[in-house]
Amino acid sequence: RLEISVVGDFDPETVKRLVALYFGSLSPREDAENKKESLKFPEGESLVLNVETSIHKGKVILAWPTEDFSDIHRIRRLSMLGHLFNERLREEIREKLGATYSQYAYNDSSRAYHGYGVFRTVLSVDPEMSEKIISEVRRIASDLAEKGPTPDELKRATDPVLTSIK
Repeated sequence: RLEISVVGDFDPETVKRLVALYFGSLSPREDAENKKESLKFPEGESLVLNVETSIHKGKVILAWPTEDFSDIHRIRRLSMLGHLFNERLREEIREKLGATYSQYAYNDSSRAYHGYGVFRTVLSVDPEMSEKIISEVRRIASDLAEKGPTPDELKRATDPVLTSIK
């Protein structure tokens, strides 16, 4: 299914003519839901890219497989996990270690590929601290998985979301 959005001051007949000209001649495509192809999460893999620069900074990105966008309740829980994880990153790595000023965690569930999603943590760090940061992020992930959030963490994560919804 193709969707085209047009914004601004325009002539509807001109838009219809142009859409027919440029998109109307396209051959029919298979729906994303019916695609046979899938993405495979690169489990256990690591990639190090060095970039020649005078800026002494690096990025540490850790990722875990999640699921596609088909279940909104799951998506909301994964989004809340992003908020909780981000708070832990801020407290543990930014405030206690002083190792980053920019950190975030989020879930990205695919709308196009069945069963595919990814939860990422992204931190800007001193490259020499990369291994320590990776270890700390894994520790935070294990702790959240084993013990869950504290009641205070859960409240701090949910209150802004609930306020936003209101």
